[in-house]
Amino acid sequence: MSDESSMSASVKKNSAKLGLISAALAAVTFGASPLLISLIGAEVSPFALAGILSFGSSLLGVISLLREKNRKILVTSFSQMRSHRYALLGLVVFGGVVAPIFLAMGIQRVSPVEVSIALNFELVATAVIARFFFSEKISRRALFAILIIFVGVLVPVVFNSEGLHLSRDLLGIGFVLLAGVCWGFDNCFSRIVSHLSPELSIIIKGVVGAVVNFLIAVSMGSVFIQPIKFFQLLLIGIICYGLSLRLLLRAFQILGSARGIALFSLHPFFGVTLTSLVFAKLPRGAEVIGLLFSLVGAAQISRESVSEGSAVTTAT
Repeated sequence: MSDESSMSASVKKNSAKLGLISAALAAVTFGASPLLISLIGAEVSPFALAGILSFGSSLLGVISLLREKNRKILVTSFSQMRSHRYALLGLVVFGGVVAPIFLAMGIQRVSPVEVSIALNFELVATAVIARFFFSEKISRRALFAILIIFVGVLVPVVFNSEGLHLSRDLLGIGFVLLAGVCWGFDNCFSRIVSHLSPELSIIIKGVVGAVVNFLIAVSMGSVFIQPIKFFQLLLIGIICYGLSLRLLLRAFQILGSARGIALFSLHPFFGVTLTSLVFAKLPRGAEVIGLLFSLVGAAQISRESVSEGSAVTTAT
């Protein structure tokens, strides 16, 4: 009996480690995306950029369809999703089409550090949207967290040592915040269909988003991209969004969504750290303060999900 108990404890411990590693890797890969996109996709049309990233995020799921077992699961889920077609439409429009466009437009206007910090606004948007559109509770702690994260987003922009360029800085941050709002709706719609296959929603969202954004880019005559740059951006979509999301889902399964999102919310720290290492430049004081505000606010949101029993998930 004692051997069985020790074996069970060992399995649980190893499983917890796997969950922690999955959440950490999800945060690292997603946190690297603003820097990588700004380095490679700065001159690419926002619509083409959004299309490539969306397609990349769904590619792992498309490849998984090569297995017959996965195809059967997805066919069953697809038939069940008909009763949730409006939720599916919502997550496709907000998460697959509009959010990547806003993110691309934001990344092309402000620094990767500012984007990394602003991306945590998704947690805020999810909590607020869940409260006002889906009748979920929101406490004073969550409201306080919303204020903290919002202040953290604005601090690096307002206290820019290089001077504030309203037309560029605030507009760029605004686009990233709008991306967070869209992903907030995406998260809430995703929770409606959470009992079905998450793989199917990821595939549909990514493929439809890619097709729509590519069509927009073609109509605007701005779809030409150098082949090497195309594959580099596609790889970013695969790793920073597709793989990151799957790692996060694995962490949710092992640790629970509250603990998983608490660890994932560290992605701004990894983004800021990576940017500093690449450019061999320490972040500005305002950026450090903004990052601290963002992390504290994210921690408050995560604690809220534990105490209220309403997990704040992310579908980025």
